[in-house]
Order: sequence, then structure tokens, then C-alpha cells
Amino acid sequence: MQVSGFTEDMAKRGKKASSQILFAGEKKADAAIARGLRIAPGEPYILIRRLRLADGVPMAIENTALNASLCRGILDTDLKNHSLYAALTSRGLALKTGEQYMEAALADAAQAKLLDIPEGAPVLLIERHVTNPEGVTVEVTYSAYRGDSYRFYIEFDGVNRANTVSTSPKGISDNII
Repeated sequence: MQVSGFTEDMAKRGKKASSQILFAGEKKADAAIARGLRIAPGEPYILIRRLRLADGVPMAIENTALNASLCRGILDTDLKNHSLYAALTSRGLALKTGEQYMEAALADAAQAKLLDIPEGAPVLLIERHVTNPEGVTVEVTYSAYRGDSYRFYIEFDGVNRANTVSTSPKGISDNII
């Protein structure tokens, strides 16, 4: 499997990806973010909150935490219309491995408003961790995808059951808006 993001996924589906930037800036890591990025609490990290659109239709809410020491300058990128992963790799940052957890949930009021769906509609919550070739965590993203119009496609060329993670150690719903 290869690490790919929303922009690449939408291009494969023949749709134009874009974003509304809800927040983009540097913050100090609380305990949860520090644990996810494997940095010390209080260390700076970059938070990018985006409403992801496909052909102008809201599809997902993404809260992306980036390791600030690896991703300097990323906030200068036009993340409304360009891929975060493409921007990172164009800066020489290799994205090697990742793990992703998914769980079904019902949209809360804030998610429903941003995604333009009824409160209580189904959403798919995603937690993604991506590392570089040295094993340093580059990104942790918490997303909420519309359950009524988004279908995940995962391609793989082999299964190593020893490395397959079947469940997340905790729910991810608390990390989405």
C-alpha cells in the first residue's frame, strides 16, 4: 500500500478536490497530540483543520497535526487547492509507513453543520499516523467523512497478518471537532 491522501483519491475518482481552511497555525502539543506525534508535551506542532470538498461538495473534516520540526514552511503552501502530501514530498520529506483506524459514528451538531448533513447522520471517523523512513511520526490526522457519499477503496498486494492491526486502542471520536 502507498500513502495517499484526499486530493489523490478524488483525482482517481474524476473529482476536483479543494478545501476550506478552518485553521492553520502552530500550537503547543497537549498530552494527546504529543503521544500521537511522539513529541514532548508543550513542543510546537502544526495544526491544519480543513473542510475537504469534492467538486464543491463537503466530504470530510480533517484535523491534521504535523511534526513541526519536519514540516517547517508547510503553512506557506496553498492547501486550499493542493495536496498536503505532495507539498511535503516536494520539500524532500519522504512518507514511508502508516496505520489507519476507522470506525462508524453518528455526526454531532458541529460535524453535521460543516458536512451539510443532518445531525445523527452516519459518518466514518478515521485516525491516520504516517512516519518517515527513519520511523519518525510526520503526521497524525483525525477525520470525519460523510457516510452517505464516501466509499473507501484500499488496494494492497499482500497480507502480513503479524503486522495487521484490527482495532484501535481507544475510540477516535473525541478527536474530531
